[in-house]
Amino acid sequence: MCSWKSGDFIRARTFLNEAVQISGVHIRTVLTRAEFLLEAGDLEAARNVFSQLSDTQQRVSNNPDFHRIQSRLAELSGDNQTGLNSAIKVLEFRPADREAHSRVARLLQKLGRVSEAGDYYERSHLLAKSEIALWNLTRTLPDVPTPQDCRQVSSLYQQLGKTDQAREWSKLADRLKASTRQHRQDEA
Repeated sequence: MCSWKSGDFIRARTFLNEAVQISGVHIRTVLTRAEFLLEAGDLEAARNVFSQLSDTQQRVSNNPDFHRIQSRLAELSGDNQTGLNSAIKVLEFRPADREAHSRVARLLQKLGRVSEAGDYYERSHLLAKSEIALWNLTRTLPDVPTPQDCRQVSSLYQQLGKTDQAREWSKLADRLKASTRQHRQDEA
């Protein structure tokens, strides 16, 4: 996947073809291959690859990446309602998915539901601001962050729907605070 994200489509195609030979119709491989073909602009090939999952419909119905790619395929095929339904399904699995919020907003707008689209665009914008704030904060953290730094990181992760990371940063803040308190007592 890194090869295609960095623009090396030929190498990526080779890797994906090898993966298909090794794993056959494996959900992750098919989804990755379909996404690659979408990125490469080959809608028909992506649709054909994606259709391989019809036999495994029950298993993929609980896979947010399946719905994400299904939404992209539908939108690119002009089926905005199906695209919208699939994008909303992604949000059921990942309520803080910025890309899914943007897709829902865009599809609502295409369907003439502009006021609803505004709410999703706003949520997408807020998520993007939180992602940027988190990136800016974490790249400037000292080697030993303060409890306040950790609480800020925790809060941003919470806003992004990443509760596990938020909880761990909160625990770190508590440990640092307790350690600082113990250090002060030892000095006194």
